[in-house]
Amino acid sequence: MRSWNHKVNPAWLLARRGVVTATELRDLRTAYKKATVAQKKGVSINETVAGLWAEKHSLEVDPYSSGAAARGHHLEPYAVQEFNESYPEMHHWDDCIITDGFLGFSPDAMDVEQNESYGVKVHYSELVGQPTSILEIKSYSAKNHIKSCITAKEKLPERYQLAGAMAVCPSIEEAYLIFYNPSHEVGKFVVHYTREELQEEIKEVRELAAWVRLQFQTCDNKLVSCRTSFTEDAIYKDYLETQQLDNNFTIR
Repeated sequence: MRSWNHKVNPAWLLARRGVVTATELRDLRTAYKKATVAQKKGVSINETVAGLWAEKHSLEVDPYSSGAAARGHHLEPYAVQEFNESYPEMHHWDDCIITDGFLGFSPDAMDVEQNESYGVKVHYSELVGQPTSILEIKSYSAKNHIKSCITAKEKLPERYQLAGAMAVCPSIEEAYLIFYNPSHEVGKFVVHYTREELQEEIKEVRELAAWVRLQFQTCDNKLVSCRTSFTEDAIYKDYLETQQLDNNFTIR
């Protein structure tokens, strides 16, 4: 039985706090459709968006993953290598978010190389060479892998994520999506999209991003920072010490 584990750069996780991604926005589509006029104008706070704001202001940072999430990360460079055997060359990217200021995406691979000078976050205008193609990699379980392979490209939910990258970076004209599972007989399946095919999603991503930005500003004004005197780490340390004392007393 394989045991997959991975640790991402904590600084990258913190950098993601400062932007919203298309995946996050996709989860807010229903909330936007049901939002009141006051919520759409930013006069009152939408609870669902407030939940996202809350996550981005949490002091907890957990860079560790295991299982399917870790597996997907470790398979990425192999997926890029196999993709390059039959398609235009892509370069693997890792732990770097590209942003237009508020909206961002973390590419799996692009037709331009990742530069060390970018760090964990870079504005698209500062890229050395503007990307025209991107590659998104999805490594699902056997059941979901085949389900994705047989789904019509216009119905794949991953297209929203690709549209998010195009919304951030205007130079991107095409996107590839590879479903990659080296443990399956149908190990790889590639789908291709043009910017024109994703125009509606790009428009919606930008519209949602503008609304969330307005909502975040309302949250910032209402929820003023008020740090506690104790950190949870300090409290947890006291808890462990108390548990140890209790155990020692029980043993005696």
